[in-house]
Order: sequence, then C-alpha cells, then structure tokens
Amino acid sequence: MPQPAARGKRFSDTTSVLWPAQEDPRHETSPRQRPRGPAAHPRRHGGAEGGTYAGLAQPAVVAAQRGRDVSAAAHRHAFTTWYASVPGLAPVAEALYEQLRSPEHWRPYADAAETLEALTGHGIALGVVSDVGWDLRPTFAHHGLDRYFSAWVHSFEHDTEKPDPALFAHACRELGVAPAETLMVGDHPAKDGGAAGSGLRCYVLPAGAAPGAVRGLDAVLNLALASSP
Repeated sequence: MPQPAARGKRFSDTTSVLWPAQEDPRHETSPRQRPRGPAAHPRRHGGAEGGTYAGLAQPAVVAAQRGRDVSAAAHRHAFTTWYASVPGLAPVAEALYEQLRSPEHWRPYADAAETLEALTGHGIALGVVSDVGWDLRPTFAHHGLDRYFSAWVHSFEHDTEKPDPALFAHACRELGVAPAETLMVGDHPAKDGGAAGSGLRCYVLPAGAAPGAVRGLDAVLNLALASSP
C-alpha cells in the first residue's frame, strides 16, 4: 500500500522517546532513574549513589561537562570523569560508560511507539536531533523504533551541540521541509528550546517521567496534527 506523502516533520530529542537508566550529570534525576549495574549498589562501592551527586560539584567534573557533546572523545571524558569522581566507582568508570552506550540500557517510554506509529501513519516525517557521543540508530533499532525515523543528526558528528542552529538546519535539509513546518520535541528548555531561534516550532516536555512510564506524547500528536495542512 503506498505511503501518504509527508505533510510536515517532527524532530525528537533522544530522551523524549527513550531514557537511560543511568544518570546524566547535566540533569536532575529521580531515584527511579539512578544507575543499574555497579553504580546501583552503593554499599559495594563506598556509598557511590550519594557520591555521584557530590561529584557534580567538583571543578574537574564541572569542567568536563563543557562542550561534552561536540565529540565522542569529549562525551566519554565527561561521563568517565564524573564516575571516577567517586572513589568506589573509579575502577569501573569505563565499564559504566559502556553500559550507558548499550542499547538494552535504554527504555522507551510507554507511549513512544504508539505515538510514532500514529505520526508516520498521518504522513509526518520524523527525525532525531540529539546531543550525544555515539550513533543512536542501534539503540532505536534494538527497541524497534528506528523504522519511524528518516533523519539522524548526532551532535558529535558535527563538532557542535544544541542549541547551535546548524544542527536544526542540517536536520531540516535531511528531510527537505522548511523549519517553519517543523516541530522540535525535547525535554531541555535551553538546548531543545533553542530550535525556536532557528525558526522551528518547539515543544518542551515536562520533567519527571520515569523510564518506561507514560510520557504524555499524545500532546505531541495533537500539536503535529493541528499544524499539518
């Protein structure tokens, strides 16, 4: 059966579809979003759970987060520096980073697949624009979600990070639709909200959803359909 012609497009930040079960040093996390694996057992690693938060105040950790997403090396350095700031986690810092990269470590939100299916069913082309240090396609493929997206823009491949307009502009060119016809969906007001400065419409999801929970993506569907011709 022929697919309907694309009537618009939506770009998604990774964490509006999937969420890692490991902490991000630039975002607050709830107890349900804390690390699995070695970091999930603070008693075995010298109070690691509390120590990871304390480590965020260390000058070396703070410095490592600057420009974190502009290259694969910078991304790895940022996370391993953070993990290693906790003495009990220092020996497994590299292992924790590899765990973060593993597709099975990420959990889709409960309403992600249903929303993506509905969007593509209405002929809306989708892409991913993400601040990240590795190719996300295997992760999306692991969860059966890669088939919904036809554009992939990873910050580390472009030597920059959001909210640089270059990333949003490149994504628009990939899908061949004007910025004004595009809705950017993310969870970071400064990073993802920066799409508005590039001429895109933007919707920032509220914080607080646990991995695998319902994310409220029905609002995205309503916004996309309301603005489609």
